[in-house]
Amino acid sequence: MARRVKRDVQAVVFVRTPGGPRFLIIERYDSSYRQFFWRLVKGTVRPGETPEDALLREVAEEVGLANVRVLGRLGHYSYEHGGVRHEVTSFLVEADPDEPVRLAPSDDGRPLRSYRWAKHEEALELLRWENEKKVLRSALRSLPPAGE
Repeated sequence: MARRVKRDVQAVVFVRTPGGPRFLIIERYDSSYRQFFWRLVKGTVRPGETPEDALLREVAEEVGLANVRVLGRLGHYSYEHGGVRHEVTSFLVEADPDEPVRLAPSDDGRPLRSYRWAKHEEALELLRWENEKKVLRSALRSLPPAGE
């Protein structure tokens, strides 16, 4: 049983392209497994922050995107790891396709190796965790038509 609970937020960041939406996935080092995995942007809600504020901060910190629009919540899931119960709220986030991704430097405790804008099929294939795959599927169903 988890000794403590951590509130997390997760962003399904996408851009619209002529070939359909592309989703941002990042390659993050997982110290538990001692290897890199493809993930969605995710981080912890700090004391006094709203989930939306934490989401915008995490997106800016991890991938350097500031010109984004939060389109809504996609859902919630939880998991336990290392005696901590993580309560994760996921959001659909639209990015400006002209704003460049700038990964957080690896010396800040978040070792990120690379990123890619992937079509949903590729993202589903590359993502490591089933919870993240479910969130991406939900995002795909929730995408508003172009122009909205």
